[in-house]
Amino acid sequence: MTGSLLAWAAARAVQPDAVLKPGAHGPVAAFGLDTPRLGAAEAGVREADGASARRR
Repeated sequence: MTGSLLAWAAARAVQPDAVLKPGAHGPVAAFGLDTPRLGAAEAGVREADGASARRR
C-alpha cells in the first residue's frame, strides 16, 4: 500500500500545476503529508481514533 500511495503521489507531482523543487527528496519532503493522506482517503483508508482501535 505504501508503494501504491507513493506512486499515486508521484503521478500527481508531475501534473502541470504541481510545484516541486528540483533535486532528490524523501516522500514527505517531495509530497508533504497532505498528498498521501488524500490518496489514502480516495482509496477508502480512514484514520482510526485511539478508542476504536482498542475495541478491535
